[in-house]
Amino acid sequence: ANMEGHDAIVEALLQAGADVDTAANNGFTPLMMASGRSHDAIVEALLQAGADVDKAANNGTTALIMTSEMGHAAIVEALLQAGADLDKANNDGATALIAASQKGHCAIVEALLQAGADVDKANNNGGTALIAASQKGHGATMEALLQAGDDIDKATDSDGATALIMGSSRGHTAIVDTLIQAGADVDKAMNNGGTALKLGGRYVYTAIVKVLKKAGAKK
Repeated sequence: ANMEGHDAIVEALLQAGADVDTAANNGFTPLMMASGRSHDAIVEALLQAGADVDKAANNGTTALIMTSEMGHAAIVEALLQAGADLDKANNDGATALIAASQKGHCAIVEALLQAGADVDKANNNGGTALIAASQKGHGATMEALLQAGDDIDKATDSDGATALIMGSSRGHTAIVDTLIQAGADVDKAMNNGGTALKLGGRYVYTAIVKVLKKAGAKK
């Protein structure tokens, strides 16, 4: 019933004593499914019935991670008010903040940060929310993360890429410019020696190369 948004049916089942945290074979609970489909009233009913807000599915995702990725701001607020663990991560190490940043859901990113989310927490590859936002070209989200004090030069564990290198390699000129203005190390290199300037040149992103050289990039 919660998959289809049948509020009255869900209410009746809960009143009849249905287990609010019964999970499907993949570990998804009614709260996760209602959150992912933006069924606000059902989410509220499940929370009031005592649903475990932090219960994780088989892949480690939670209702907060799922709804942050989907962009349902009202449900994110409801889950936060219910005490959801801000920094709980899925099996890949992604938190709600990383998931929202990757999708560019700036309002949700700001809500998570205001609630105290760890801005520098990284996934299993060492990727942070800032790196995810830079890679995807989400400028407003990236600025919110920078204002929250994100470590601008933090690099991934897998290849040593920073937010600046990611932005440069994807051709996001405005992202590169913003990161430079915020103090990013223009010459920091990846594990293989690649830099923002080298990658910008390799992919013939002439505007990015120009911005980087103007900022003093030499490598």
